[in-house]
Amino acid sequence: MGRVVPGSETKHGKGNRTLDSTDDMCGGIELEGVLHLRDFVNDGGLLITLTSSSSLPIHFVWGLAQGITIKQTNELWARVGVFQAGVADKSSPIAYGYDKDVGVYFNSSPVFALGSAGG
Repeated sequence: MGRVVPGSETKHGKGNRTLDSTDDMCGGIELEGVLHLRDFVNDGGLLITLTSSSSLPIHFVWGLAQGITIKQTNELWARVGVFQAGVADKSSPIAYGYDKDVGVYFNSSPVFALGSAGG
């Protein structure tokens, strides 16, 4: 049958067509793209992820997010909300102007744990 590229239509039906898709969309960044992201961050770049893409530096980019795990939250009942979180590194440029506690928006995204205990 062959691979259905997101946004394309074949005799077997539609691909993953969404409102902002085009026929020339490709499937993803693949290993070469992931390695370029790793090199970018290792050279001092800042990688900001959203929602499920946040698992990429934890699971697939070796050494990029050391000490961080995704915590399983099977019993968490907080689908959407704004929650209080603490700024771990006030010296980071992305924390400039923020207080030690900030509001963060959560919508079924991954929950992170610092350290190997995952607590």
